[in-house]
Amino acid sequence: KGHEGEIFCLAISEQRGLLFSGSSDGTVGQWDVQTGQRTATLKGHEGEIFCLAISEQRGLLFSRERDGTVRQWDVQTGQWMATLKGHEGEI
Repeated sequence: KGHEGEIFCLAISEQRGLLFSGSSDGTVGQWDVQTGQRTATLKGHEGEIFCLAISEQRGLLFSRERDGTVRQWDVQTGQWMATLKGHEGEI
C-alpha cells in the first residue's frame, strides 16, 4: 500500500536498493526497488514533505517539510536521528 496523500519527492539509494518517497501525508515511504514492496514508513514530520536527499557514504536520509524543518534518518534502520530547525526561508 502506498501513501494516503500526494507524493512530492523521491530519492534513491542505489547501494542499498531502496527508493524513498515523501508525501503530503507527512510520511516517508521506504521501498525495495527489486520487489516494489514498501519496507518501512518513516514518521515524525507534522506536515507535507517536499524534499528528500541521501548521503550514500554516511547512510543518511534527509527530509524537509513545508515549515523548513529538516529531519535526519538512518537509512539502514529507518530511525530518526535529529531535527534541524532555524531556516526562515525556502531551502
